[in-house]
Amino acid sequence: SPEVAALAMSGSSALVAVAEGILGGKSAKVVKKIEESGHTREELTVVVDACYKLIRLTIDESRAEEFRKAAKDIFARGA
Repeated sequence: SPEVAALAMSGSSALVAVAEGILGGKSAKVVKKIEESGHTREELTVVVDACYKLIRLTIDESRAEEFRKAAKDIFARGA
């Protein structure tokens, strides 16, 4: 339904905003990964996990944890 699609879009848009906010100039690979993922709740959950691992490997663990926590907050809001 369009409502579900809109929620999913806001979810991925919100994840992009979170990634850019936390990672700044280092966010490009993570943003690309989010934008290339699907938009269902399941797909976004999978991409959050993949981004967490990418951030942990390429940037640092504290920002990876911050990203994952912010993503969980987005999902808790129903995005």
